Amino acid sequence: MTTQVDGSRDGGADGRTQPGRAGAPTVSVLMGMYNCGAFVNRSLDSLLAQSFSDWELVACDDGSSDDTWAVASAYSERYPGRIKLLRNERNAGLAFSLNRCLAAARGEFLARQDADDTSVPERFSTQVEFLRAHPEFGWVSSAMIISDGTRDVGVRTQKRVPQPEDLFRSSAFAHATTMFRAEVIRAVQGYTVAAYTRRTEDYDLWMRLFAAGYRGYNLPDPLYRVLEDTTAYARKRFRNRIDEAVTRFRGYRSMKAPLWAYLNVLRPIAIGAVPLPLLRRIHEARSRRGSAT
Repeated sequence: MTTQVDGSRDGGADGRTQPGRAGAPTVSVLMGMYNCGAFVNRSLDSLLAQSFSDWELVACDDGSSDDTWAVASAYSERYPGRIKLLRNERNAGLAFSLNRCLAAARGEFLARQDADDTSVPERFSTQVEFLRAHPEFGWVSSAMIISDGTRDVGVRTQKRVPQPEDLFRSSAFAHATTMFRAEVIRAVQGYTVAAYTRRTEDYDLWMRLFAAGYRGYNLPDPLYRVLEDTTAYARKRFRNRIDEAVTRFRGYRSMKAPLWAYLNVLRPIAIGAVPLPLLRRIHEARSRRGSAT
């Protein structure tokens, strides 16, 4: 099912992580790619423009049917040793792809980035500096600029230091903006590969990290620009809402959540019952206001 190039190391059947290597770069960027050929070049260009230069990219193409692999391969050939590519022969989902990236990553810190988004030039330097100065935190996320593809429509922020109860309402961190300490994400065996985490791998990860006693921080600086389809929330399938409910239930149980928290298990299903025009207005208002969704 999997292919690798540039000598990258593979994981097990679900792509679970392996130990790092000597002589590693400071930062390994983990990127899953799927049918993003129209955007991946600008995402990679934003990495190459980072003021912090000691990084590698480990990217996994998840069975794309467009020219994503060809575009990424051109970059890999242009920057040998800097960009490592993996390829799934068929679509296996983001969690599986990120676990493959984790298995090949060598960095002290692991930075996420989606293939259709960009990082501002100071992102890596800011996050590395923060993690080195604050050993009490296992990861650091940031505010992010929301773009609809033609213009910036707002800046989304999160609570600086989320507490366990904050996860009972939402994921509390923007996954793609995050830089982890490698040992923290490996301590919880990376991402859960399961049917119910197909769209909720990040939420599942946060709850397992909190259950293991780790904590993260949200920088107020907008270090990341996310390309967000403002109608995506409206198209969310009922199956996806059920999966999120399952993720919440399992996560709350691992965190030993109080009984009142379990009322939020049904939150994604209840949101699905809100009329779409109203849901759209709420979503757009939150984006303009800069609050978390």
